[in-house]
Amino acid sequence: MEEFHTRPWEERSDISSRFEDDRLRELGDRLIYIERPDVLSEEARRRLDAWHRERLLADEDVPWVTIGSAFDELEELKTLDDGENAELLGDIEVYLRRLDGASRR
Repeated sequence: MEEFHTRPWEERSDISSRFEDDRLRELGDRLIYIERPDVLSEEARRRLDAWHRERLLADEDVPWVTIGSAFDELEELKTLDDGENAELLGDIEVYLRRLDGASRR
């Protein structure tokens, strides 16, 4: 495990593939995906793109923030805002709309 964290990103996929525990292999791949997706194989990147998309677009009640729940929270914040944060909230809405559009492709 220490080797995984100390080696360059380009070497970490090979290291994580040797982990005996499936959960550690997946965690290693996800960490690489978040930090340096360019060093993953096409197959691994497609698999993790699908995983990421499923998490962002989840409809059911899940214990993480989805795009839908972020929009819900944003609407709640807008109702509580006295106008002082309107620009920031607008920027967040633009970001969420871009993320939503990109995730649905």
